Amino acid sequence: MKSNEAEELKKKLKEFEKKINEFRKDFLENLPFKYNERMTIDDVNDCYRQIMTYKGKLTDLEEEANEYNK
Repeated sequence: MKSNEAEELKKKLKEFEKKINEFRKDFLENLPFKYNERMTIDDVNDCYRQIMTYKGKLTDLEEEANEYNK
């Protein structure tokens, strides 16, 4: 019984690790890291919206990680 639970937990942790790696890759590829003098205020606001979206995703991942730590 316990070995089945341990195997299931290992499987879930592998899936979570994959999710973390996908988030990191997406974050590094798509988050606006550079400022350009020709950016309009709308461009800047779009960047902030994108940052807040990633913050939400990161918060969700942190909550999931906390569940695994229990």
